Amino acid sequence: MTQVPYLVQSDGTFVGVQPTAGATGWMWGSQPPTDAEVERRDSMIREGTLRVLRFTPAHGNVWPLWENGVGPVEPFEFGLSTTLTQELRPWCKRWQVVADAQINETEKLGETPLLDDEWFEMGEGLCRRLAAEVWDGAAVMPGFRSYWSEI
Repeated sequence: MTQVPYLVQSDGTFVGVQPTAGATGWMWGSQPPTDAEVERRDSMIREGTLRVLRFTPAHGNVWPLWENGVGPVEPFEFGLSTTLTQELRPWCKRWQVVADAQINETEKLGETPLLDDEWFEMGEGLCRRLAAEVWDGAAVMPGFRSYWSEI
């Protein structure tokens, strides 16, 4: 699947698109942004100042948050809510358990655990919420979809 930012529409649906001026999306669970908010985000896109936040667990960070050009970041750096922050860590920890098993048990590849559908579904929900929370200053790139699954 192509790794593109989420844009949230007023009806709550999410669309993945490359950000360009005029294609800024909507906030999840709220009113559509004002014209001024849309223009500010469009301006950030045109000026190259819209931050890009990759949402993917990886070794070296307890959070699944990586800013392009910066590296691992923490939730407070993007002003994430306490609720979302508290849900990110166990989701990321589940990936760590599976990743460690894959690394440590390479001779038993068929016997190592995989990430289940529930983990991926939870990741999609967390990614959508993250995109909504950082909408006014960042685009979110989901990067977790290619990890080990039962499919």
